[in-house]
Amino acid sequence: MKFGQRYEDAPPAPTGGGDRFLKNFREGETRLRFLQEVKDWLVYWEHFNPAPGGFPFPCTGDRETCPGCTSGIEKMEKASRKALCNVKVGDYVDVYKFQSKLANKMEIRSERNGGTILNRDFIITRIGKDTQTDYDIDGMQESPLDPKPELLDAEAMLAQAFRDAWPDFDMGPDAPKAKPQDTVKPLDEGKGPAWALSETEVENLKKAQDSSEPVKPSGLGEFAKAAPKEPEPETEVTEADLRRMTPEQLRELCTKEKIVLPEALTKTDEIVDWLIAQMG
Repeated sequence: MKFGQRYEDAPPAPTGGGDRFLKNFREGETRLRFLQEVKDWLVYWEHFNPAPGGFPFPCTGDRETCPGCTSGIEKMEKASRKALCNVKVGDYVDVYKFQSKLANKMEIRSERNGGTILNRDFIITRIGKDTQTDYDIDGMQESPLDPKPELLDAEAMLAQAFRDAWPDFDMGPDAPKAKPQDTVKPLDEGKGPAWALSETEVENLKKAQDSSEPVKPSGLGEFAKAAPKEPEPETEVTEADLRRMTPEQLRELCTKEKIVLPEALTKTDEIVDWLIAQMG
């Protein structure tokens, strides 16, 4: 059974009905209206299954149990930082993925626009693909949006994306269900990243991995037989180590490794995201 199709091949979603899925920007122009300020976007980490017909899936946030982090497949172990936002394209609402580069650009545009991106349409032009992808942003004239459409539950849609990738994992009764027209629930402060599985879901993942009958994700095929990940050398600096460093420490490390870091990068996450992009 096929759960989805390529975005460029998919017909426009009808207003007010049908199953929804997380959208990527297609090459060329997309005119949209933001329905959430940048500060309200959901930030998460995404793995990619490189099997034939490969697909992305969200990281659980637990490096000891996440199927991506522990896969033993180098390309699938890597994760990229993404953000999700409800937008209105034409007459319908969908949740779009924003790469870190585009999310940073929209944050800057929001600051220049008086702290908001909700008061006008934007045209986002995607140029290139893969690691060479870049984005151009044009803001239109101010215009009211009345009434404001109902938002979709982006976190529940992430949970559904994980289910589609790993259908044999029992995520527990507390896992959110993706439904069209669900409103986004506010996140409780102090409960970790915007995307993370509940304690019940993580416990179920551990039980599944500890069982004698190994659980395989759909579509992995021969990749499921890959050898387990070898221990990393003690001297190797992990991504978690990098994100605990200050911008000054990161620049010092880059100088030591003869990496020319762009001067425009001033925040730790920006620098680490850039370094990961160079490796990818």
